[in-house]
Parts: sequence; C-alpha cells; structure tokens
Amino acid sequence: MPFVISNKGLNLLNNYLIMFLQRPIVRKMTGAIFAQGLLSVVNFVIGLTIARYADKKEYGLFVILFSIIGILGSYQNALVNTPLTVLLPSKVSSEKESFISGLYFGQWLFLLPLIIIGIIVAAIYSLIEGDYAKLISFLILSFTSSTFILREFVRTVDYSKLRIKSLLLMDIIFTISTALGILILLVSHTVTSNLGIGILGIGYLISAIFGYFNAQDTYKPRLNLIKTSLVETWQFSRWTLIGVTLHELKERGYIYIVTILLGIVEIADMSAARLLVTPIGIFITSCGKILLAKGADILDRKGVSVFTKFVLSIICILISILGFYVFFLWICHDQIFSLLGEKYSKSEGFVLLWEIYYFTFILMYTTSISLQVFKEFKVLANYGIISAALTISICFFLVPYFRGAGAIISLIIGEISFFLLCLHRFVKISASCKSKIEI
Repeated sequence: MPFVISNKGLNLLNNYLIMFLQRPIVRKMTGAIFAQGLLSVVNFVIGLTIARYADKKEYGLFVILFSIIGILGSYQNALVNTPLTVLLPSKVSSEKESFISGLYFGQWLFLLPLIIIGIIVAAIYSLIEGDYAKLISFLILSFTSSTFILREFVRTVDYSKLRIKSLLLMDIIFTISTALGILILLVSHTVTSNLGIGILGIGYLISAIFGYFNAQDTYKPRLNLIKTSLVETWQFSRWTLIGVTLHELKERGYIYIVTILLGIVEIADMSAARLLVTPIGIFITSCGKILLAKGADILDRKGVSVFTKFVLSIICILISILGFYVFFLWICHDQIFSLLGEKYSKSEGFVLLWEIYYFTFILMYTTSISLQVFKEFKVLANYGIISAALTISICFFLVPYFRGAGAIISLIIGEISFFLLCLHRFVKISASCKSKIEI
C-alpha cells in the first residue's frame, strides 16, 4: 500500500513551514544569504566577462589584482571587522557607537600610509622605466581597495547589528551599479582588467555611501576613541593579524608560485575553472559572517550547546547547497563551459578539484570561525603556521610534476589539516564549557 500524506498532515506541515519562515532569525538569515547571492553573481559575471572577452594574460592580471584587494580585505577583517563582530554584542548601546567610531577611523591610520607609499613607489618605477601602465593599474587598484574597505566596514556594522534590510539594499545598489558598468564595457568593446577593477571600485563606493546614510550611523573622529578601541581589540587582532598573514600565504600563495614556475597563462586556466565554482566560495565566506555575528550573540545569551547546534546547522546547509551546485554544473556542463570559450578548454580538468577544495573549505572555515567566536585567536595563529607551512611545501613539490592540479591538491591538504586541528580544539572547549555548567 503506497504511503499517502493526509490533508491534515499537509496542513500541519504547511503551518509549521510558515511559522518557521516567519521566525525573525530565519528571515534575517534568508535575507543575508540572498544579499550574498547577489555578490556571488556580480563577481562571477565580471570575472566571466573579462575571461571571455579579454585575452588570457589580461584575465590573469585581473586575477592577481583582485587577489590583492582580497588580501587587504583579509587584513581589515583581522584588525577591525572580526574583533568588532565578536566584541560588539557584549557592549551597551552607548559603548557601541564609540567603539565603532574608533575602529572606523583607526583602520585608515594603517591603510592610507600603505596606499601613499605604494603610489610613490609605483610612480618612481614608472618614471624610471618609462612605462606608466603599471602606475595606472596601481592607482585604480588603490581606489578600488579603499572603496572596498569602506564598504566592508559598513557591511560589518550591519551584520553585527543584524540590520539585514540595510545590508540587502546596499548589495542591490552594488549589483545595479556594477551591472551598468559591465554593460558599458561590453557595448564600448573596452573589456580590460583595469576597467573591470575600476567598475568594482565605483560599485563599492556607491553602495558604501548609500549604506552609511541609510543606516544613519554617526562616526566620531576623536583620537581618544581611536586609541581606546584599538587598544581593546589589539589583544585579539595581534593574533588574527598573524593568522590572516598565514591564511593568505596558504590560500593565495599558489597564485604566485604557479605564476613564477609555470607562467600567468596557467593561472588563467586554473582561475577560469575556479570562477565556475566561485559563487559557492563567496557564499561560504558570507555565511561565515552570519556565523560570526549571530554565533557571538547566541554564545553570549544561550550558551555553548545551542551555539554548537547552530554551527552544525550552518555546515549542513552549506554542504547541501554545494551538492546542489555541483549537480547543476554537472547537468549543464556543456552550456556552462561554452561561456568561457574554446581558449579555456584546458580548464575543464580543474573543476572537480575545485569542488573538492570547497567541500574541505566549508569544514575548515566554519570550525575556524567558531573558534573566533570563542576568542581563540592565538590558537588559530599557531594552527595557521602548521597549515601554511604544509600547504606551501606541498605546493612547491607537486606543481613541477602535476602543474596546476598539484597546487589545488596542496590547498585541499592544507584545508583538511587546519580543519582537524580546529575540530580538536572546538571539541575540547565545548566539553570544558559543559563541565563548568554542570559544576
């Protein structure tokens, strides 16, 4: 006899789903996930546009420039965004605004000198070599990096305060602005790496300005607030600074190793394959922000048991979405690869390795974010030393024999090693917290 669900059962299931979706936390998480989905689409489209309509060397340059922006963003996360997200929930309303103001202006004390020094060095080099193309690239890169830092700070404040509506509006504005810029490049037949990076910079700036005024936050430029905020966060950020340096060495070092050993064309082939899986990567890191912001709040108010369940639910959701996306790539294989064009026919062999990499990345990233919520920054820095040394060593060994595939395999091994270390620490901390509660 076939299994049949009664009308009463369907009504109960329907009512449960409605009640579940109407829960504030579910609505906020759904909005945040949708917002990050928009960012994934934008990064995918602009990368695909340059890969398809520019030559391989131009796309390889775009990958390198975009990675530099990512590196600066990672350092901002280490010094400012992560401490802000972790420490803000425990503060009262009057302290929150002062803390945010101090970190906002404090971050520019580090960034602006780097940009100025970089521009001076690039100008001197261009003057000596008589080649001003590199200076133009650096000026565009400096502009886009600055606007990216500005936008990410505004978004981090929205995440920390769980202002998902403001976050969503920001990302819609960014999507529209960038889409118009891409359309102009295509119509005018001027698709280059510099203009692609510049379009992103303009989109970052417009969305940051909108987000700032829409949120109606007020940042006070006072030296005492800057000093107080930076001193408070330094006990954590000094370790995240070490951790992010090692993380960037591990995650992006392969780009420079492969470029040195095999050339920029090999990086273009690898990056074209990764581009197809990149939406998942951006989605994972975005859910990490939700895990960090909401997780800190859950741990502070509800304890380690509820926090552990929250972490496991995020991992299950991410793995499920990755599975659906991999299935989508498989059934639409020919159509998707036709978007890249015949010049990237060698990229096909890298896709499966990138899919495996992102599975291990989900495990590593969620457990490491969980340890950040526990403020285990020093431990993460130590684990980063082990994982980075292992990844880079294996990369140097495998690349001469297996070319780009060897680099991706080294990344997978590095993520697994970091995940196992973080998992061991997470279990130990959870058990310790539970034993204290029982006592």
